[in-house]
Amino acid sequence: MLFTILFQFVGSFMELGSVFAVANEEAVVFENEEYGKATLTYTQPNQTQFDWQLNFEQKASSEKRQVGFILSEYASDKLELPEQVTTAENLEFTKTDLENGETLYLAKEGTNENKTTKITFSTTVKQQLEQYAFKIQGVIVNEDTARNGEKSWTKDDLTTANLLKDEKSQTVNVQNDILIQQNAARESSEKAAASSSSSAASESSEADDDADSDTASTEEKAESSSETEEDATTEAEDTTSLGAQSAARATKISAIAATNAGDLIISDKIFNNAADMKVEVSETKIGATVTRVDPDDENAGNSNYNSYTQIEKDVYFNYLKGSEDTKGSGKVNIKFDSESEDDIAELKKATVEVTYPKVGYIRNSNNKLVEIGAKVKISNIIRSPLTGSDWDGKGYPYKYPMIDLSTNLFSGTVLDGISSSDWNFTFFKVDDGTDVDFSKLSNPYMTFGSLNGHYTENASKPDTPGVYNGEFKGEFVKSMSGVQGSVSGSDSLIVNAKELKVFNSASNLVFENAYTGTASLSEDKDKLGHPVFNTSAVTFGLSGTTNSFQIGTGGGSSNHAWFTFASSAITPTQQTAPAKTVQPLTQYDSDGNASSNESGFDQRFYNDLDRYNAETGEEWALLEQYRVEGHNAENEKELVAGVPKKSDRYVTVGSEYYYFINQPTINYVSEGLVSPDKVTLTDTLPIGVSLSEETIKNSFTLYNLDGSELDLSDDQIDITAATETTGQKIIFTLTEQQIKDINELSKEEKHYGDDFSLRIKVKVAENVSAGEIMENVASSNFSYTTTEKDENGIEEEVIVDFDADSNPVHTVTKEEIKTLQLKLKKIASDTQAGLAEATFTVTKKDDSTVISTATSDTNGLLTFDEPLTVGEYTLKETVAPSGYQKVADIDFTVKENTDGKLVAVVKVGPTETEINENYQIVDHKIPMNLKIKKIDASDNKELSGAEFTLKKGDNTITGTTSWSDLQPGTYTLTETKAPSGYQLSDSVYTITIAKDGMTTVQKDGQPYADVSINKDGNPISITLTIKNNMQPALPVTGGMGILPLLIGGLILMAAGWFGYRKLRQ
Repeated sequence: MLFTILFQFVGSFMELGSVFAVANEEAVVFENEEYGKATLTYTQPNQTQFDWQLNFEQKASSEKRQVGFILSEYASDKLELPEQVTTAENLEFTKTDLENGETLYLAKEGTNENKTTKITFSTTVKQQLEQYAFKIQGVIVNEDTARNGEKSWTKDDLTTANLLKDEKSQTVNVQNDILIQQNAARESSEKAAASSSSSAASESSEADDDADSDTASTEEKAESSSETEEDATTEAEDTTSLGAQSAARATKISAIAATNAGDLIISDKIFNNAADMKVEVSETKIGATVTRVDPDDENAGNSNYNSYTQIEKDVYFNYLKGSEDTKGSGKVNIKFDSESEDDIAELKKATVEVTYPKVGYIRNSNNKLVEIGAKVKISNIIRSPLTGSDWDGKGYPYKYPMIDLSTNLFSGTVLDGISSSDWNFTFFKVDDGTDVDFSKLSNPYMTFGSLNGHYTENASKPDTPGVYNGEFKGEFVKSMSGVQGSVSGSDSLIVNAKELKVFNSASNLVFENAYTGTASLSEDKDKLGHPVFNTSAVTFGLSGTTNSFQIGTGGGSSNHAWFTFASSAITPTQQTAPAKTVQPLTQYDSDGNASSNESGFDQRFYNDLDRYNAETGEEWALLEQYRVEGHNAENEKELVAGVPKKSDRYVTVGSEYYYFINQPTINYVSEGLVSPDKVTLTDTLPIGVSLSEETIKNSFTLYNLDGSELDLSDDQIDITAATETTGQKIIFTLTEQQIKDINELSKEEKHYGDDFSLRIKVKVAENVSAGEIMENVASSNFSYTTTEKDENGIEEEVIVDFDADSNPVHTVTKEEIKTLQLKLKKIASDTQAGLAEATFTVTKKDDSTVISTATSDTNGLLTFDEPLTVGEYTLKETVAPSGYQKVADIDFTVKENTDGKLVAVVKVGPTETEINENYQIVDHKIPMNLKIKKIDASDNKELSGAEFTLKKGDNTITGTTSWSDLQPGTYTLTETKAPSGYQLSDSVYTITIAKDGMTTVQKDGQPYADVSINKDGNPISITLTIKNNMQPALPVTGGMGILPLLIGGLILMAAGWFGYRKLRQ
């Protein structure tokens, strides 16, 4: 059995007293039914030495298991590891140096019996470090593999065991941090300390412990280690540490962010619809009205609630307003129909139950974020007295008790006319509806902010500390289960009032152990992001499935108060780890070539050059919440056209590219209320990579949260030259003005938790070998300056800082293979206009294998899909535009010109012509011939001697019955001479010829079908068949002709005349 202890440094330093020998309480490393239990204790005999005892109660097994552990330096100039360790059983250990400053201590002998092994060793530090963080890894070493410790060990030999905790263990699971405080609890230090200086050192350490105890991480940017809780508290203090969290540095493999983050994350990005919030008000003698308002309702506005009219239609102006992607807070308002103090008893019976479908996340034992909702039960509602200022002439805000709830849980509630009420919070998992048990999480807590104190003290106030018996008008909160709250430190305005009495209340209320402010923050300070906002806040640890708090205004003349429900820490907070990306200088165009569009702030998460572990198939180390759609290398099918897949990403020797260090700011809603005083970004470049510009400052661009560029100064950049074993090291310290500018934007709701970004322009050296994998990891340091009081009440300055490593990125070099993307133009011979839909292929000369293909666009431009290298090729037109002839094959050569660039040339005789987008290939139209076939209408016998006139517009086409080289268009055909003995046709034929030779004919405006077309030939042949009728027959020569007809006509006329004469007579 082998388990690993990894030392980590937070980097916060403190002056220790002259007397040490401080012992800590026992910490459980792991407890497992199969492998046993391991615990760790230590003492500190002097300023630079720590003596450790590791106790391993090994359980019997079928195979022999060896005891072993790893110590990790992390910083060789700060820690000296022991040459040997000793055991009470004289068990011999071997020492093996691993990579990255890690040393393995492995027992030579293994055992399969129940056995307790006590291992002692010492470590020496060259600086006084505030705390150590221990990283636990369980591993099994088989007897055959170990060969009794004689093997030369590497990490690949260690097989991780699944040492999941049981209910008794302080650890969560393998590869999670446990923080061992140097001076764990005041009780321990008082027993061990021999002088007041030792006590001072202990208290200073406790103060730092508190400063490191609280944080939360945003749902978009958090992945965190689990932490163990520290239970040491004392009644003499108003505050207690919520838990001992590991700070310090996360490994670059896990890229852990915010290692002391809280496990409850109440989000500033989640807004429920008012209609989706379930509200149930118990039946009492007094009724209640529930009003729901969404921000996009027709009459909805934002106001500070000065009247009942505003309450009915508006949303409170301090509720979060959302961003472009979210519509912001709505509200649910519960107004009780109580106008009399006589209703106090009845109102106390009322309960309000509200369900928020979604409120944020919890961080489970596997460090994954699980979406949660919340159920809030409000009871024991005590109304304010019916006195005070009447804001609207209708008794607002004291006349009707009201609870106004934002649809965003963090935004909280406005209470009007209510002295106090009990609030039960139960959080549930959205996916299955089960309640969250906070006892199974490492570090859950809630924060109540803006607890402003508004009270006057009577002259008769007794000299009893913590008793306030004046007219109290401020906000307060208390845990109903007796959990002690934590405050910001010696600068806190919050007190734990043992008794908070209000004499002018109708109920003569007394609130015990309530946290309230001793003063009120001014309006400009009472805002998220202000340096002193945290001094008016208190934090409570959570446990079990339901946590209960009493909140209110005490019942004095103040009848209106706003409370928020946050998960942010009130002390200096571990930052979210930076996100590292690597990007070409300019974005890719759709063909995968460099475009003219620079890679800037908006492209900082594209990460188009990162091929992290493409060789092994492992997923990108860049966290999924940062990945940009269309640029996520893990979704190759969805990559934007031109962006190479992960395995095809390379940088060439001598080329330049950008590294981005994207550092999220502290999210005031879900992470912490304190901004850092100092921020440093560190980046050690891979060997063979260095800053690109001769002027150092020109290699850097610092972007604010909104993408604007911040001014740089030369003295904020420290460069350490590369050596044979390490690359160039960059230390970039933000100036006071830069931090101020960033912090100012981070206070705006739309920028909560957003990142600022440092872009670094680098260059690959010419001598870097092809195929070299160059890994790069950056880190950030957030430093906070706070003040704490020593045991004599004297304030002293304390510096707390946190380090966080980014994800790694990989770039891989290759020799530059010059390529050419062939482009040319296809035009028509007659119009010189571009021709679309011509398809060409490129093959190697004398080889039919197609290398590249292109089809001309509407402008006739052909852009071939695959680049060409040096060589000889053949260009072949495979598909000609409709109505056009294919051109003959063209042989050409790709070669390097005098400028070192590749060009394609066609050689005709001694002359070479370059093929580029201005090079034109001319297509000629396929000729079309028209022929008229004249036949007898009765027997279809072909006739000769006819003549026709063919016109295109006003132009007559030369010919009589046949015409050649006709162009597409519309023609008219008329018969000008009929065959001998046949009638001349007076019909007009309209002939329309398409580009592809398809011909349609109309005769006198009606479709005419007797047309045949041969499109396979060259030229295209069109035949129009027209029928003619014979002329009527004439008399035979020498006959009587028409004489009989004339005689007959005269006889009829004479008969008619005689008839007429006879009638007249």
